[in-house]
Amino acid sequence: MTYKNIVFDLDDTLYDHQLPFKRSVEKCFPTIDIQQIDNICKRFRYWSDVAFPKYTKKLISIEQLRIFRCQKTMEEFGIDSISRTEALDFQADYEYELDQITMIPEIHQLLLALHKNHIPIGILTNGPVDLQSRKLQNIGAYQYFEKQNIIISQSTHGGAAENSYEGNVKNLQSYRNVQLSKRAIEILKEEIELNHQHIRFNPDYKDNGWIFTSKSRHKPDYNGTPLHYSVLNNFLNSPENGKLNRKGNPKRAGIDIDNKLSFNKHITAHIFRHTHISFLAEQGIPLEAIQDRVGHSRGSRVTEIYLHITKKTKDQIIPILDTLTQ
Repeated sequence: MTYKNIVFDLDDTLYDHQLPFKRSVEKCFPTIDIQQIDNICKRFRYWSDVAFPKYTKKLISIEQLRIFRCQKTMEEFGIDSISRTEALDFQADYEYELDQITMIPEIHQLLLALHKNHIPIGILTNGPVDLQSRKLQNIGAYQYFEKQNIIISQSTHGGAAENSYEGNVKNLQSYRNVQLSKRAIEILKEEIELNHQHIRFNPDYKDNGWIFTSKSRHKPDYNGTPLHYSVLNNFLNSPENGKLNRKGNPKRAGIDIDNKLSFNKHITAHIFRHTHISFLAEQGIPLEAIQDRVGHSRGSRVTEIYLHITKKTKDQIIPILDTLTQ
């Protein structure tokens, strides 16, 4: 038989899709029976497929899809009442583990043989463009596949009209005016000045108007692209000694934050949003002002956090009332 073209899937074809999933399940849900990982993974995909049509029709967001599939899967394996925060923490850790993936060795040998025999190859995969592109980068796919032969069928627009988006990152509805602290303004100015230095002296840097951008000498094609939040997660959770990763390359030293905490909590970038809301609530900032600041509506997670925090202030009511009669 003569092959004219061969097209590969990405997930569970070019790399072991279950391995990063297993590692995240073990970390985030240590009480689960990990011997059931095959079934857990299958059910996770099942619930993802159930929610996916709603996502493509803009009935739910990608965040809601991720929360739904995590909650439904863990429910089936004896872990009830997974919170929204726990589901998103799992997603963040899962993406961190996906950044550590490597190509299956046998696939590497196969691709070399196909190149040697001049057989055209391509990739057809589904998922958010930024996530799938990072996977391809991490496993070294671009050294075997030409970019024009790689198709990622699900765009980052998630089915919405393209004129509702700025570039391929921000939804127009997410733009809002936010007041910044003096330190936040200092950080922005420092980063903008650093960007200007790269614009002048780094020929690989592509200025598209973003502030927090990639400036890696190891991945010059990404210079100037917006940083993904997984970069911060990697920094938070990487060991301080810069050990070698699974590809044999030195890891960028991080702060290994989980091992420095006095409480048992896996820390990701997402938790700082909740910290911000909690701090403002404790300072007595009105709920409406906090919702406006973080871009959430009534009945959202902001309301849940606010109500939880303000319960602490109930003990202050009676002493305040007592001062009226003194």
